[in-house]
Amino acid sequence: LGAATGSLILTSGVGKLLLEERKKRMSSDIRVQEEQKLRASIERDYDRLLKTHRVTGKPNRPMLEETLGALDCHKTPYTLCMIRLARFNELEQALGYRAAEELLKQYLRQLNRYLKQTVGDQLVMINGYSVATLDTVNHAFALLRHPDEALERQRLQAISRWLSENFREGRFSFSWAASVGVAHAPEHG
Repeated sequence: LGAATGSLILTSGVGKLLLEERKKRMSSDIRVQEEQKLRASIERDYDRLLKTHRVTGKPNRPMLEETLGALDCHKTPYTLCMIRLARFNELEQALGYRAAEELLKQYLRQLNRYLKQTVGDQLVMINGYSVATLDTVNHAFALLRHPDEALERQRLQAISRWLSENFREGRFSFSWAASVGVAHAPEHG
């Protein structure tokens, strides 16, 4: 009877130790999984930061260059449009950087939407966006060239008109004093 009781106590003690060890392992497995998820999230965030502008969240210059570099401009000629928003610094000084950056993001969202509606499938998408940010003042987009030069000219004039209109958001209405530079590939390199 004593040996059976001792064996029972020893077995239950060993069982309890095994159960605690299993819980520790499961806990460490869960921590490892959480750490792996966190590491993957950090890597995604880092990758996103490498590909986007820190203020606007739009693709940055390297992404623009990579996208345009992937196009064979002899087979698929395109037009690169550079936009300079001359009044950004003035707005930033007058309203503060947070307000100016929010207005800039809103403007770029509207420009993105306008370009998609106006140009549609002729737009060169840069990492899922139509507009890339080089810095807070300079932005760019690219259009596949239309064989009809008159239509191409009309399309660029319509975009220029849109860019020259006053920007309205909430209580604000102002001009960004946008200027546009145009380069045609392959003619301009």
